[in-house]
Amino acid sequence: MTNYLYKSKQTCPLCKKTYESIKVRNSKLIILSRYSDFYTQYKEIDPLRYTIIVCPYCGYAGPDYAYEIQKKEDRLAIYEQLKDRQLTINFNKERDLNLALSTYKLAIYVQGFRKEASGILGGLYLRAGWLHRFEQDPINDPYSPGPDEELPYLKQALTHYLKAYELEVRPPGNMNKPTFEYLIGELYRRTQNPAEAITWYNKVVSDPRNKAYPAIPKMAREAWHVCSNSNT
Repeated sequence: MTNYLYKSKQTCPLCKKTYESIKVRNSKLIILSRYSDFYTQYKEIDPLRYTIIVCPYCGYAGPDYAYEIQKKEDRLAIYEQLKDRQLTINFNKERDLNLALSTYKLAIYVQGFRKEASGILGGLYLRAGWLHRFEQDPINDPYSPGPDEELPYLKQALTHYLKAYELEVRPPGNMNKPTFEYLIGELYRRTQNPAEAITWYNKVVSDPRNKAYPAIPKMAREAWHVCSNSNT
């Protein structure tokens, strides 16, 4: 195991068994660049490969930022889907791209049984798309679309985020509403729909309540100009 990784004890929120998962030493990470859709590229290792925690006993999988299961109904729904399944792959080791993507696919399957799953699923698809960007276009211009292999994941992320925006009470993760609206606009732009992107950037810029988050309207204005120039 490299100096960037270490083993940490983890208790599965579904079967309650304890095991060791692999985590990244954040203190070792060196930032190379930040992208307009909040992806951060690091030198030497991509922590996205280890975002998903997988229980080797019951197969429960979820992102480290939303691993716990708070609602009993979610726990029961997930348990019903996993109780007869057997995990045949060892995910608790160093992960290449294919193994990392397999953890995301497993997490997307498992987390889809939550009652409010759209926000979590959007984040999983987004990060899976980022994995492709890191592997294939490390010095990409911040405003250029991602590689073809990335686009299907971004489209899925957008679909689920739109559903979350419509139906779920709070924005996913630690996002506030203007950040969430900006990200939806950014995903429209990166999936080659600048007209819809501009609509969402306008939501951010025109809402006076967003003055409390000055960085986000500034990013929305910059992206708005990029979209406008691409249409002329």
